[in-house]
Amino acid sequence: MLLLAGQRTDIVTWYTPWLMNRVREGFVLVRNPKCPTRVSRYRLDRSVVDCLVLCSKNYRPLLPHVRELDAALPLLCYATVTAYGRDLEPRVPDRKERVASVQALSRLLGKRRLVWRYDPVLVTERYTVETHLEIFAALCAQLAPYVHCCIFSFLHHFPGMEHSPLRFVSEAQELALAQGLARIAGRHQLPLQNCASRRDFSNLGILSRACLSQDLLEEILGKRLVPLPTRKSRPFCHCVEARDLGTYDSCANGCVYCYANTSTARVRASMSRHDPASPLLIGHLHKGDVVTDAPQKSDCLPGSARQLLLPGLEALSHASRRKYTKSEGHNGA
Repeated sequence: MLLLAGQRTDIVTWYTPWLMNRVREGFVLVRNPKCPTRVSRYRLDRSVVDCLVLCSKNYRPLLPHVRELDAALPLLCYATVTAYGRDLEPRVPDRKERVASVQALSRLLGKRRLVWRYDPVLVTERYTVETHLEIFAALCAQLAPYVHCCIFSFLHHFPGMEHSPLRFVSEAQELALAQGLARIAGRHQLPLQNCASRRDFSNLGILSRACLSQDLLEEILGKRLVPLPTRKSRPFCHCVEARDLGTYDSCANGCVYCYANTSTARVRASMSRHDPASPLLIGHLHKGDVVTDAPQKSDCLPGSARQLLLPGLEALSHASRRKYTKSEGHNGA
């Protein structure tokens, strides 16, 4: 089974003490967002959890606990570092601080289990195609030696974003961005991947697959998995299913493009009910709640250890592959 901490809210940034308390106690409770009186109980145990997938814009709060968490559960970390400032990401640390935390996390875990997300990509008067490429180039120079690959995606409108002033990137802008990102990533020998796209950029050397795909998980875990079901969280999404430990309307990052918050008032109300000692992320159990043990089992095939591969490596030329592999060995992560 895969567990996810980061799609509904940035647990690492705002709730790391709670997460570590749950791991130490060995279980967590999660409310069903569509039927709040239904609560699932998940064991946090390596025998049934194949991977805990973390998604965050700021890993600084977790750094003192990484080794303890890694000893408890297999980890795969997605770190989002974008071109944006406080105008679009009001309560997210600046890029310099986030880059430093990604580098520190990589030193603790190794680059194989760390994926850089550069998304969502959107264009405004301030964040033009040229601005994106300039900032992406600077970030590549700082992050490429520390991450497994980079995943980008273009802005999609989710339910709850109807009143957002943000707009889709045009087809011409998409192509210009894809060409530029691929060129820059290639210079840094950084595997580049595009997810949830209606267009195929494989001719540019960009791998097209889900951000949380079975292939990537097998590469990271070094094991083969039974065929995993996929979910459709947005158009063109083919990510495999993972059970989210979070709660909507509880992330204080305040990102303008956020799909998981409906209002700042709801976020404040949720955070005011957070108790780091509670088995629930927000609040406590109430009379009438029905708690059910979630069915859990490992999806790893027995005796399936295999040679680890790097995403996108198969698409590189033989010469580039040798050069890339050599750089991996030199980094030693």
